[in-house]
Amino acid sequence: MFTDKSALLLDMNSTFMFGEDRFGDAEDFSVHYFKIGGTRPKDEINRIVRAAYGYLAAKYPDETYHDKFSSVESAICETAGKELARGELEKIVETFAFHELGYIPNDYAEAAFKACAMPSQPICSKRVFT
Repeated sequence: MFTDKSALLLDMNSTFMFGEDRFGDAEDFSVHYFKIGGTRPKDEINRIVRAAYGYLAAKYPDETYHDKFSSVESAICETAGKELARGELEKIVETFAFHELGYIPNDYAEAAFKACAMPSQPICSKRVFT
């Protein structure tokens, strides 16, 4: 089935990374935002992150965007309702990324490293696992 393919790309989320996409209604995005030096009000940060997530979630199933999906940064800029200073924008992007991140079990990471060492290197990037 895959003999004519040079690579097999997997969506990490819930395939080999778990506990990701923590964007539920009870999530307080400001906790991480404040840890990295953010200063905007809690309610504003929570609103901005939720709006950006909603913006991206609406586009995700639309095939029009499969090859040109919006970045988190552009989604934040589109939905923030105001221009953000570069430093603040970077902190909000980092906060969004923190809530996307999950964990990869050690045995899954070990298998991926072994696959990366194979001559055909079927895994797209070692950077994913470091």
